[in-house]
Amino acid sequence: MPDLWMPGVTRLPPHGPRKGLTMDGTGERYFTWHTFEADPLHLSALAGAQALNAAGTTPTFCLHPLTGDLVQMLSADVGCYTLANAPGGRETNRAGTIHMQVEVIGEAAHPFTDTMTAAGWATLARLMDFLTSWGIPRTWPAGQPAATAAGPHNRIGPGPSGLYGHSQWGEGNTHWDPGGIDIRRISAATTAADPDPKVFARQRELVKAGLLTPADVDGIDGPQTQAAWRRYMATLDDISSQLARLIDRVDTIPWQVWSFPLKDKDASFWVRFAAGGIKTDAEGRQVPVVVNAPPLDTMGASS
Repeated sequence: MPDLWMPGVTRLPPHGPRKGLTMDGTGERYFTWHTFEADPLHLSALAGAQALNAAGTTPTFCLHPLTGDLVQMLSADVGCYTLANAPGGRETNRAGTIHMQVEVIGEAAHPFTDTMTAAGWATLARLMDFLTSWGIPRTWPAGQPAATAAGPHNRIGPGPSGLYGHSQWGEGNTHWDPGGIDIRRISAATTAADPDPKVFARQRELVKAGLLTPADVDGIDGPQTQAAWRRYMATLDDISSQLARLIDRVDTIPWQVWSFPLKDKDASFWVRFAAGGIKTDAEGRQVPVVVNAPPLDTMGASS
């Protein structure tokens, strides 16, 4: 089981009976971003956490984007008291199996990612790794939070597992924080973000396959690279499976033309196997004999 309390951060549990809500256990794993609506030059993370506890609106964390200070107030496995919730419907703070929340000392009108210091990003990277250890996807099901109070606000929460802005939860919610934060940079934040030559090579291969753009080549094995690599490997596995089935059938057909889809849907890899065409190659492997494919107008025919 992952740590209930994030290692190396200040703990400030609320006094009294409000030690966290029991989750409804429906399987989703959420993390919600709020802004405290205070100038980070005039309020510390600890003072913000104390004020939230006193107000009865305790989140899991309170983060200061300039100092990098982080305070944890509730354990990772309980619900918070942060989201407003209209009577009836689903209890948003209890939604899912895991639902952690953070109040960032800042204002929605001034996205905290615009002014976050290196110390702030270092702490946020540790926080993101902690969320990953709890199985929270680094995705934003409701998309980019709106940059203004006018919206539009995609209030789909509670929806699929992932990261949400406060503005993206329903159930009577009228807030628009955290504003237009840089969700791509947040999702990519990790303590293991030093460029890796092996990742550079993999990303260049994915660019050739059309699954990444040259701008995505940064040597960091982030969520976008990982997703592209999974698609790439799934395609290779599919081709390998089709080849294996062809080899199994080659002795039973005179010849057959087969099409293998590539990344370009308009291109195909055409191979014609001769009857009984199994030979031993220079490395001693058993491989099918490949002969010239017939003209395109006869593709798919067999005799």
